[in-house]
Amino acid sequence: MQVGFYVISWALLAVVVAVLAVYRLSLGHHEDVMVHLTGPEAGLIPEQTHLATRMRKVEVWGQTLTVIMAVYGLTLLAIWAYHVWQQGNQVSFH
Repeated sequence: MQVGFYVISWALLAVVVAVLAVYRLSLGHHEDVMVHLTGPEAGLIPEQTHLATRMRKVEVWGQTLTVIMAVYGLTLLAIWAYHVWQQGNQVSFH
């Protein structure tokens, strides 16, 4: 069974998820937790809205890819375990 391609593709997917997590963390550091509604700081509202939208998109992608990565990894693990089990059931007489 040739699993190199599948394991490498799973690892690349894991790297993408990690990069998205770091990017989301860096976006969170730039977040202004104060809600500006009126006054001289009202000009910050579009910036806050834009940042919140970006963070929401990154979160959706991160969650989606994390689920895909987990299902893909568990599928690979199940296929590998089945393959090992099948090899263990083969009896050879030499």
